[in-house]
Amino acid sequence: MEEERDIVVFSDDEGNEFELDVIDYFEHEGQEYAVLMDLTAQEDEDCDCQAEQDVYIMKVVVTDDIEEFLPA
Repeated sequence: MEEERDIVVFSDDEGNEFELDVIDYFEHEGQEYAVLMDLTAQEDEDCDCQAEQDVYIMKVVVTDDIEEFLPA
């Protein structure tokens, strides 16, 4: 059974959309943060290789019932 994933869609300055997968949430000094990884860069589960992956940490901000992710 596949587990449910939190996926967040971002847009860069040129309007290109990309998806990040939320791999964890944590609190630090009373603020909530999310650890995210690029979905397209995730390694193949069948591969035993150790590929480098970019990880992003962003602050979670809730405004008017909308969750926003801001760079930490």
